[in-house]
This record gives sequence, structure tokens and C-alpha cells, in this order.
Amino acid sequence: MRRRAVMLMAQVFACAALVASCASDSPAAVDTVKLPVLTLVSPEVIRVTDGLRPVADTLVIALREGTGEPRQNAKVFATGTTGWVRELPSGGWSRPWVMLTDTTGHVRFLWLPSASGPQRLELFSMGPVNLSRSLPLARSGVPLRADSVVPSGSEAVCFQKDGRIGCVGLGACGVCGTGTAPGLAFDAVHWFRLTAPPRRLTSTLSGACALLVDGNTSCWNGLGPDSVARNDVGHPPFVEFTGSIGRTADGAVWKGVISGSTGFAQGFAERTWNRIPSDSVITALLTDFDETFLCARTASDAVMCSIADRGLLEPSVIMRPFRLLRTGSDSSVVRGTTGYTALLYASDAPRPSVVVRTASGTALRFTAPSALASSWYGISTADSSLSGPDVHVRSCVPLLDARCDPGAPWRSVFEAGRATYGAGFGESGFRRTCGVRDVIVCHLRLSSRPGQGSLGFRFEILDTIRLAP
Repeated sequence: MRRRAVMLMAQVFACAALVASCASDSPAAVDTVKLPVLTLVSPEVIRVTDGLRPVADTLVIALREGTGEPRQNAKVFATGTTGWVRELPSGGWSRPWVMLTDTTGHVRFLWLPSASGPQRLELFSMGPVNLSRSLPLARSGVPLRADSVVPSGSEAVCFQKDGRIGCVGLGACGVCGTGTAPGLAFDAVHWFRLTAPPRRLTSTLSGACALLVDGNTSCWNGLGPDSVARNDVGHPPFVEFTGSIGRTADGAVWKGVISGSTGFAQGFAERTWNRIPSDSVITALLTDFDETFLCARTASDAVMCSIADRGLLEPSVIMRPFRLLRTGSDSSVVRGTTGYTALLYASDAPRPSVVVRTASGTALRFTAPSALASSWYGISTADSSLSGPDVHVRSCVPLLDARCDPGAPWRSVFEAGRATYGAGFGESGFRRTCGVRDVIVCHLRLSSRPGQGSLGFRFEILDTIRLAP
């Protein structure tokens, strides 16, 4: 009996020991598994000052295992961070981004805050690993103001202000956004000189141009020259200039063309100037937003158009002779006081179009004109983009603002870009539209067709242009 009692007690103690052992395996009784941790190594204090101005110190972040060992070649994400970062030792400003730790478990980068608002530095790795800081800006970025603005390729915008021409190029971000709101960050203004004061600023498919008061023209790509812009050669003095089209005082029209079958300006140095045949004296040009389809007016306000002969190859693109524009319904001559030409992006195959403001004040768009005999015939539809006699003033620019406000119209509206199309594959290239209301606002669309293992892409960016204070 006594032996049975002893054995029973032993079983009780064994069971108690087992329970204790099971309890020791519970989360409350054992050390929690230590997860990797992101820590700020330097600087001790992050000094954020002005919007769009890089933080002076290089940021060094360490990623370590719970045991303290460095985690090498691990991804560190900063997609919640405002502004842009530049990973060191090499790399450009970008967003969104992924950085990799080195053999010491560190990432080193520069940080450029966004234009305004509280700034966030948020980092995480492959799990609940995070580092977060919230910092105020001392001063916000300054919206750029100017008298006129034109695109200059896909990575620059040029403007005229107080009789000078300057350009800003995509700086920190290239093509990116701030948080969930797309935006553009630009470098400081790049000013340069011309051989004579500028009369008017205009844009081409891949650059910008200025008509000078002495009739010369000067064209450049992107930000322009480092010193004095070189004048174009090979054309007589112009009294009017738009895109790559110039008009002389006696009514002759000249086009600057580049080798190739598309008319796209690959380089201004190789440009030659050809006179466009016409049986009438041209008294005014319609603003050219296409370069392969242009229109002009005669003394009686009759609209005449010319289109590039796309079938020709080297050495250059030749514009066909000017022909009258007629309505497709009754063959009447179209008469207008102002207008512009552009590609109509309504499908995978863009069609040339011309918007004309008539003497009665109405605006009509003539789409896909066809060349028959000695005239052009186009289907006309109502158009609300031209609100007055100045072609660069618009009450409605859907790409810039859905609001139509005749009391606060867009000024100096200009669009340019270079895009190609393939049947069923859509657009590939860029298009940029800029305008001035109170400040400069630009819309940029980049797209790529799928092919060779690429899925293709298309995205759009709309923002005011801001500079560091």
C-alpha cells in the first residue's frame, strides 16, 4: 500500500514536471525570437531644411539580425518616404526605389525632400522591420512663374521671363511622384544668352527654339547651350516662326527638316531649310504642334495646309505644296483668323487635325483631312479650346485642368512630343503639354509598346514646376 502511494506520488510529480515543461515552451515563459532591426547609424540628427534641396549629410542605415549580425545583400524599401533618394556609391535620384545592404549590413544614400509639407523617412525590409522619422520643412519649394513656356524634349521645359530665356531640366526624380501624388522635381534654372533679344519662344518635337528680333532663329535640345546659343543657318530672315516653320516678310514659308522619313528632329546641326511651294502669299502661320502637318492663312483668311511626304526616305522630308482647306460637307473654303495643327490622339492611329477660329468667333476642328485634287477636305466638329484670338490662350485644356474658366484662362499653351505607333500596339514615346495660368503647369505622358519580353507601360504626370527656395 505504502509502495503504491509512493508510486502515485512519483507520477504526480512527473506530471507536474511535464506541465511545468509545457508551460516553459509558452511565449510568456521563453525569450521572444529577436527580429531584424533597422537603425539610423548617422547622422545623429537629420537636418531637413528646404524643399527640393538635398539633406547635407549622407544617411547611413544598418540592418541587423536579432542576434546583432549584419544582414548582407538584403532589400531595404523606402516607398513611404517623401521626395527622392540617391543610393551611394553610385546611382541616380529615383522613386520608388529599393536599396541593397552591403557586406556590413549598411545602406548609404542621399535624401532630397519633396516640395512642401511634412517630410517622412520610412524604411522597411522583408518583414515587420521599420524605421520612421517625421520632419518639418523650413521652407517650401517655389512655383516657377514666367511669361511663356514651351517643352524642350522629354526632360526639359524652357521659358521666357523679363526678356531672358531659361530652361529647367528634370533633376531629382526624372519621372516619379511624391507620395501618392505624381510630381516633377526640377534643377535650378539654366540661363543662356542669344545673339539678339528673343521675340518669341516656340517648341519642336524634340527641343525648343527662339525667334530673334533680327529674324534669326536658334534651336536647342533639352536645357540648351552652356553659353551663347548658335543661330540656325540656311534660311532668310523670318518675321514669324513656330515649331520648325518660318515665314518671311514677303509671304514665303520655309521648313527646317532633318534627314529621315518622319521629320522628327534628331539633331539641329543637321537641319536644312526647304521652301514649301505655294500659289498664294502666306500672311500668317497657324501654330505648329506636329511638324509634319501645318497650316497657314492668306490675306483673305483662307486656310491652306501642307503635309509631309511620308513616303520619301533620305536625304530629307519634303513638305507637299500648300492647298486650300475645304469642308467635307459642301466643299466651301475654310476661313479662319487663328488656329493650330496637331495630331488627334483618339486611337492607335493618330490623325492630323487643324483647329481654326473663324471670323464669326466659333472654333472648328477639321480631322483627318484628305488630299483630293488641289484642295484638302476635312470633317469639321465644334471645338472649345480656342477662347479668343490668341492661339496660345485657352479657356479649356483638359490635360492641365478639367475646369473651363474664361476669366482665368491658360496662357502660353504649347504641346510637343515624339511618339510612334504600331497597329494594335498603341503609342510609344512622350507627349508634353505646358501652360501658364498663375504658375507653370506641365503634363507629361510616357508610354512604351510591349515587345521583346517587355510588357510595355504608360503613365502620366501632372504638376506645377517648382524650384528649391
